[in-house]
Amino acid sequence: ARLGGTPLEGGLRSREDGLSFSRTRGPQTAMAYRFDDFVFDPDGELSRSGRPVALEPLAAELLHYLLENRGRIVSREELNERLWDGRFVSDAALSTQIRGVRRALGDDREHQRFIRTYPRRGFSF
Repeated sequence: ARLGGTPLEGGLRSREDGLSFSRTRGPQTAMAYRFDDFVFDPDGELSRSGRPVALEPLAAELLHYLLENRGRIVSREELNERLWDGRFVSDAALSTQIRGVRRALGDDREHQRFIRTYPRRGFSF
């Protein structure tokens, strides 16, 4: 998902698909990402409509990296370097983490509202 669209109050931006995104100060002054009815704290906490959403630590790191790099395609190799410090892991390991983030966000491969797959290129938020 790319950042763009119409500016709204408080730094929010609306997109053609109705998704809004902003970055605001969280409780411990860390920047929190707000999109749709989700809030993601870079410390790894995800909530939807104020309720915690389970997210494994590696999946949280993946979501954080995609949010930091929103609007651009992040390659599998770059994600491998970031998540596993360049150690060799199978494509299935990354696919499992992508699936976990999508599940937490209510996303899936057929309806890619938040995380988009670009075959043979990578992923983007």
